[in-house]
Amino acid sequence: MADAPQQPTTIQKPADAAKPAAGEPQIFVMPPEYRYGATGKKMAEPRQEVKPTAPPPVAAPPKPVVPPPVKAAPKKKSKLPIILAIVAVLLIATAVGAYVYVQSLKEPETTVTPPPTKPTTKPPETPETPETPETPETPETPESPFPAAIVPGTDTDSDGLTDVEERIIYSTDPRLPDSDRDGFLDGNEVFHRYNPNGVAPGTLLESGLVKLFQPIVSEGTSAYQILYPAVWRVQQEETSQNATFVATTGEVISLTLETKASPEQTLMEWYDAQGIDASVLQKETKNGFAMLVAENQLAGYVEWGPWVVVMSYNAGIKGTVDYLQSFQLMINSLELVP
Repeated sequence: MADAPQQPTTIQKPADAAKPAAGEPQIFVMPPEYRYGATGKKMAEPRQEVKPTAPPPVAAPPKPVVPPPVKAAPKKKSKLPIILAIVAVLLIATAVGAYVYVQSLKEPETTVTPPPTKPTTKPPETPETPETPETPETPETPESPFPAAIVPGTDTDSDGLTDVEERIIYSTDPRLPDSDRDGFLDGNEVFHRYNPNGVAPGTLLESGLVKLFQPIVSEGTSAYQILYPAVWRVQQEETSQNATFVATTGEVISLTLETKASPEQTLMEWYDAQGIDASVLQKETKNGFAMLVAENQLAGYVEWGPWVVVMSYNAGIKGTVDYLQSFQLMINSLELVP
């Protein structure tokens, strides 16, 4: 709606307003309605009532659309294996057909059959007797001088004495071949009855490393004497001069007297008469007695007038020969006591 035209407003001058002098020109810079302190009045515009607009009704949210269940389509079986099998069969068939075709192109070989030859009759030949090949001889294996169950004792320094002999009997160093550093091997000194660990010319008997054994006999009976290690035990039979020497480690050396058939019987004749199945070597002791030594060196037979002194080494259950040098010392030390 358009606003109604406003009526002109009458401006009333205040009573105390100054009046201009007569004849003075009046210059106005204010609008007439505001001159002389007058205030213009303006009609208030009519107020228009704005009716509130009702909000539109809120629509209910739509229900969610549930899609119908989709049925899974059945998987189709792959036809690739069948195709590959068919291709393979075709390839094999093609190869077989090609091979048959190529073979059919070859000309068959004509086998020429030679005419039968009439055999010539020959007199039968006497076959030569084949020579019998010579059987090569099997080389003999050298036998060990020790029994199968017996082996030599350990000799670390290779001086002729086993480690057991050096430690137990002679008090020498098993790792030093010349314990007293006199230029002679320990085993060589023992063989010649010298102290291997003392100042030359000290003997084994003087050092106390060995003792002298002489059996007890009746008056007027000849006897013998022999050296043996001082750490061993010796036992004599009551009714004879037979004796047994026992080592601290269990080995036994026995000494027995055997009578010859006659004074004229030689040592070898006596040995053969004993029926001993073992080879022996003929030697002589250091004191000049005839002696036979077994190849294994574990038995010795010394001729002593009408008797034979038999000495044997028994290693027992040990299986090692640890006192061979001491055994030879005893045999070589045997002497006759008138």
